[in-house]
Amino acid sequence: MYSAIWPEDLEDDEKWKVMVKDKKNSYYLSQCWKAQFYSCLCYKGFVSIAQEPWLIPELQYSYAVLDFENLHLEKSLLKRVKKRNYVLKANTRSDEVFWNISRHHPMCGSECWLGLRYWEMLKETSQGVDVQLAAKYGESSFFQSHTFELIDADTNDLVAGEIGYMCGSVYTSLTGFFAADHPSSGKIQLCSTVRYLQRLGVHFINLGHPPSGEILKYKADIGAETIPRKAFLDRFNASRNGKILIPSDLSCPAKELLLHPDST
Repeated sequence: MYSAIWPEDLEDDEKWKVMVKDKKNSYYLSQCWKAQFYSCLCYKGFVSIAQEPWLIPELQYSYAVLDFENLHLEKSLLKRVKKRNYVLKANTRSDEVFWNISRHHPMCGSECWLGLRYWEMLKETSQGVDVQLAAKYGESSFFQSHTFELIDADTNDLVAGEIGYMCGSVYTSLTGFFAADHPSSGKIQLCSTVRYLQRLGVHFINLGHPPSGEILKYKADIGAETIPRKAFLDRFNASRNGKILIPSDLSCPAKELLLHPDST
């Protein structure tokens, strides 16, 4: 049975200690869909899914973390990068990314966990918000949701994309999609995003659930490591402050990011 969680629970240090030590429960339930509450959940280390009317924050038992020095680019992927004129952009076709995820990434055979209500909540943070809870700890944390898009420059088609967010100096990738007629485009988009975020000074990438089975195998393929809850929170807490902005005019060829990462 999942426990309820509300905004005031995040300010209760004793409750927080219990949550961190809890090895029997990782999921919580809330009917609070306020964007500020969501940003505070992320600031504490929760990663949320949803099944309306419930927002379902999870304080995962372990996390898939990608450090930039561990990024692995397969030879087959680099060959595809050379052959196509892919360009990485951000926050230019956000609704299109969302609808493609809804269509390509079903949950329980019919419904994606990233529903319209969740998406509308995320869009409220697309211009960025200061995390109010940070002041309690004498910190300053800027939270902003993003979409990253991989565009075929020859056709202007959106071939892959993802939704995630920046909390301080950590980027968390929530979910994404890729077009079936563009093999490996999902990995190309994600790896291009990782390389670009490295340039901006992001500390590390949180990929959420560790790889298990074929569906999430791509995380291990690109170099993510599994880190237990306590160790992850220690790293995350040290990096959740600050403010890193994604330029609105981002337009960077995947070839530049993945084939010549040190050229700029």
